[in-house]
Amino acid sequence: MEIIFVILFLIFIVALVIEFWPFVLGALIIAGIIYVLYRLGKRTSEKPAIPSDTGAEQLSKITSTDDSTEIAVSDLPAPSADTSEVTSQDSQAEHTPTTLSDVTPIAPASPRPQPRLHHLRRNLTDFVVFDIETTGFSRIDDHIIQLSAIKYRNDQQVATFNSFINPHTALSQKISLLTGITDTDLVDAPENDEVIANFTTFIEDLPMIGHYIFGFDLPFLMAKGFYRPDIFALDTLPLARKKLPDLPNHKLPTLKSYFAIHNRSHNSLNDCETNAIVYQHLRDNHLTAITDNRKFPQTLVGQRFCITGEFMEADRDEVIEDITTHGGRYTTSVSGLTDYLICGTQTSSRLTDGIHSTSELKALSLAKDGGKIKLISYNDFQQLLAPVAISN
Repeated sequence: MEIIFVILFLIFIVALVIEFWPFVLGALIIAGIIYVLYRLGKRTSEKPAIPSDTGAEQLSKITSTDDSTEIAVSDLPAPSADTSEVTSQDSQAEHTPTTLSDVTPIAPASPRPQPRLHHLRRNLTDFVVFDIETTGFSRIDDHIIQLSAIKYRNDQQVATFNSFINPHTALSQKISLLTGITDTDLVDAPENDEVIANFTTFIEDLPMIGHYIFGFDLPFLMAKGFYRPDIFALDTLPLARKKLPDLPNHKLPTLKSYFAIHNRSHNSLNDCETNAIVYQHLRDNHLTAITDNRKFPQTLVGQRFCITGEFMEADRDEVIEDITTHGGRYTTSVSGLTDYLICGTQTSSRLTDGIHSTSELKALSLAKDGGKIKLISYNDFQQLLAPVAISN
């Protein structure tokens, strides 16, 4: 930069000597512009970075350590996507630690360190399987309403933890239907902090296992007060994707059906039991589909069923399973061949008339025109499943 000014000064002297004043004026203007730009650029380069106070503004940082890679995560994935990485269970690497810097809203400086999440890759026989039910997907605005866990030692179940949590807010109809939990179940339930403290004691120092826990359960749990400096965990969702890539999806009900696990899925404790069995299959590479050899009365043979709405007693996959295992045929839409439409509670905000689903309206129209279709409740459906008693 100093050379430029020297050259311009020499030009000025020469121009002054030959009395070429327009050239002198132009040189002065150019020198002034260059000097202003130079000062502005220097000031910007010397300006210190402003530290961010919120996790949402932090960028992910990767730093090498002697034995692992530590990742400071500014935010965990939303429930609709899974970004957890799972490598082969045979890998010699034990885990990859991840620092969770945005699991809870950032509070004033605290003496305790940010928790680090270690993605386990080794086979586990001592572990805790856990699951939560919540009032919604936001770990800031929503609440945990049920926390369940099962402890395993030497691959054997040794203890169970299960508790409702009072959210101090009424549950939406959709959440009650999804979880099977009602306001009555929660009115006398213990407080969040008490349940979290008891859960922390229950799991001891064991690693934690769950389905999609990196994307949902762990961030939610930590946002509600769960804390350990180092959290060792294994997520069975990416593990199932790696081991069983040909499945249509890797939801827990799908894996339950694939491995013929006889268990309901309408409760977090039941999901813990199912997930433990799923993990053992995946861990031990017992990956062949298992045929359900249970014998069911074939009371629905020759009958077609369709489903609409949600049910407090079971989820839709379980209703479909009941139809097919009892000899019936499930279809996704109502037609003139449909015998029964099983009607649950409508939770959609886009109902045609504000009350009935499209399937219900079509079934009502078919029935009015003399069709054979019948609209029944879940309890009516259960009556169809039971064998008809014949008296002498």
